[in-house]
Amino acid sequence: MKYYGVALDDAARCLAQQPMLRREPHNIHDRNAVAVVSSDKVLGHIDRQAAAIIAPLLDDGASSQVSIDTLRARSPGSIPVAVKIDRPLEKSQAPTVCESGVVGIYRIFIRGYERCYIGQSVNVQNRLAEHWDELRRGIHLNPELRRAWRSEGAAAFQAELLERAPGGLGGLALARWLVDRERAWVESFGGLRNTINAEEPRIVLDDKARVALDQERRSRASELADLERRYEALSQTIFERRDRADDARRWIKESSGFWGLFASAEIKRNAELAQRELPALREKISMLEDERRKVNDTLYALKRRLFLA
Repeated sequence: MKYYGVALDDAARCLAQQPMLRREPHNIHDRNAVAVVSSDKVLGHIDRQAAAIIAPLLDDGASSQVSIDTLRARSPGSIPVAVKIDRPLEKSQAPTVCESGVVGIYRIFIRGYERCYIGQSVNVQNRLAEHWDELRRGIHLNPELRRAWRSEGAAAFQAELLERAPGGLGGLALARWLVDRERAWVESFGGLRNTINAEEPRIVLDDKARVALDQERRSRASELADLERRYEALSQTIFERRDRADDARRWIKESSGFWGLFASAEIKRNAELAQRELPALREKISMLEDERRKVNDTLYALKRRLFLA
């Protein structure tokens, strides 16, 4: 708790006299503001991150208890407080979409909502149970799902299994399949802007998969370095060919039109050579750019595979 206007000992004494939490929805600094009050006196406010979780619970009518641990006070202006929230939990179980142990991609959707939540798990049914439990307790990390649970109620929440993982996959291969398929499903529903997902899908690695990934990175390090050198070499060659093409166009321009009347024999000779060379230069530049694009695509795919970008 951030306190102000009173000394630490005074604040501690006030907190010992049955303090309570009070919502301040019209606070200009934070719409989730939660004040610590004792005898109608505001002692301070719960920090912003904790208030974002506590405020919705108080808005739903939950009661609270506040206690203090002065021994843990670390700095002037701040006192550690323990907050206990008493809120009857809505009885609701996650819908059964598959048997326990199924690996795959799932979707949580809400009646009346156009957007949905896409997820991956090595045990879809257990993961859905965790979602429902966190939503009931008001501690789910996704703020939009929390708001929808409070406004629409548990009965509006449904789930379905979108895709099962193919048999035979395990370790790193399974982790890659899950994150790739989750990305694909998110895109099929319109991308992050049109889903409730708060961030890009991330790969989840167990210890065995992490060791396998480290081994693959070491074994393909030289391949990665060769591709990077090839890309740089192509870029340099393209730059040089474009420079020659610019010179050719300049010679042609100087030997034509009004200025061509005053062009020297050397300029005219260079212009004739440029006329013959320029088409070949354009074709070569186009071929080099195509090759560089292919190298870049291969390089991007390898980096994404090795570094899970």
